Amino acid sequence: MSSSILVDILMNLQQPIRFNFQHQETIVDTSSLRKEILLKARDWQLSDDITEMVRNNVMVGAGFLCSKLNYQYLDKGLIKRLQSEPILVKSERYQLTRSDKKNLYLDFRDTSGISDGELVVDKKTLQPIMFSRRSEHIQDNHSFITTTIMQMLDTNVSSTYDQTYAEMLLSGSFVSKALYTNEAIDSVKVMKYITKNEAIFTNNRTFVKKKLDLLQQIQNYKLYDLSLNDVPVNLLSGTHHLSNFLYNGAISRDKFIIVIPLLDNEKRYNWIQNVLYQQLGRPAATGVLSSDEQADLLINHFSEIEKQYTYPMILGQRIIQQADDLSQAKKLLEELMNLNDAYWINGNVGRYALLAYQRLVSVDPDYTHQLLKDIISRLTVLYNADKTEHRNITRAHLATANYLAYQMTSKSNKEDALNYLEKAALYSPKNQTETAYNSSYDIIFLKSKKSYSEDYLTELAAGGKKDVALQKYIDEFLTVQGTSYKGLRDFYQHYYPEQKFSEFFIQKVIPQLPDAPDFALGIWRTVKLQRLT
Repeated sequence: MSSSILVDILMNLQQPIRFNFQHQETIVDTSSLRKEILLKARDWQLSDDITEMVRNNVMVGAGFLCSKLNYQYLDKGLIKRLQSEPILVKSERYQLTRSDKKNLYLDFRDTSGISDGELVVDKKTLQPIMFSRRSEHIQDNHSFITTTIMQMLDTNVSSTYDQTYAEMLLSGSFVSKALYTNEAIDSVKVMKYITKNEAIFTNNRTFVKKKLDLLQQIQNYKLYDLSLNDVPVNLLSGTHHLSNFLYNGAISRDKFIIVIPLLDNEKRYNWIQNVLYQQLGRPAATGVLSSDEQADLLINHFSEIEKQYTYPMILGQRIIQQADDLSQAKKLLEELMNLNDAYWINGNVGRYALLAYQRLVSVDPDYTHQLLKDIISRLTVLYNADKTEHRNITRAHLATANYLAYQMTSKSNKEDALNYLEKAALYSPKNQTETAYNSSYDIIFLKSKKSYSEDYLTELAAGGKKDVALQKYIDEFLTVQGTSYKGLRDFYQHYYPEQKFSEFFIQKVIPQLPDAPDFALGIWRTVKLQRLT
């Protein structure tokens, strides 16, 4: 379905590519080749730019073949010399390795060391019979190997080209306008395309993906859902349709057991933590797995990683359900808190521990006071040691936990409360790379915030330290340039209403920007002054 595969298909035109050998010089019949390409392009309704690209690529490919079939330097004198010693021809060193009644066998190696191979030539005509080349180059610390093999045969080789398959591929791909009317996708043409190919390619992975993609494009979501449930699940592997299949919810036990191993770890984690979690406790239709049955299978039927992803979530749910039975809730919480680091990291324990705290804080303030301290302590150790992709989730949990501790101590101890709030701001993400995707769900589940920086700086200013807060705003702006500009401006205008923010910004902040020469500052003043005021 890519342009490179398209070239491969068009090279199989059910027509030979004709070459002329004249005095050991090879020439391709470009006129017949161009004609055949244009004919197929019309059949498949390729767009003009794609047709031109393919035509150019095929011509380049044909030219490459010509160069490999062109051995003007092979003559009797050269062959005679090769029988006694290796010879350098252009940049390649040739050596005669053996001969038989019909052929000569030569090894060659490029003097640059990037390619080598073998050449077999006819003794009488000196025409190439077989050519094999292996080239290697390194890019971005990765090694890439290209192998070229060409062989002259006495018999015609029957084509393995499947015209029906090629038409399915091309007419449904981005390179063809067959399914469009006036530059817009045509739902009638799409349905005809699906009907035409469905019976032939029912179990073909490429067609199944294309069919589902097209149904989404024409927004026929009813048929999309029906088709999603009808296709063999293994054909959805590696596509977004596999996640949609799970998200639809109506799934049998047999299909569930097949689909889970097909998900990569990231998609499996996201689905368990953010979709399955919200569905726990809901009843299911007959023959369909309930969310609780799905969770039970994840814990008991699959591997350890699925158990790590799921078990803390189930414990957290049970704690909240047992909140009125404080003794039982505490036993479950003790088990949750004592889970090992792998469960804390992979099972999102921070979320469920904080949810349990929020549920129990009004029931037993003294117990939950110590619980929150234990959660913060465990999360801090994890955050400092964790090197996985879940580290930023732990970071967000730490920010929220410290904010909850700030709320808990704000009335009894102002100094401790401010320290907690400072840590909440410290652990708040400063840019997109520090923001975990799953944290957006925690904002909903935990009723938390993306960042607590402004809360902390506002509290500082309200406590009579507005100059300290202002400097911290400036420091953050300088560290993560531009991300906190609006916060800095609003803060300054609120706490320093008698002064102009634009003048302060130009005089106090801009000179502190790294690599800001005088001429750049002059330009900045001229261009930005209007916007700052």
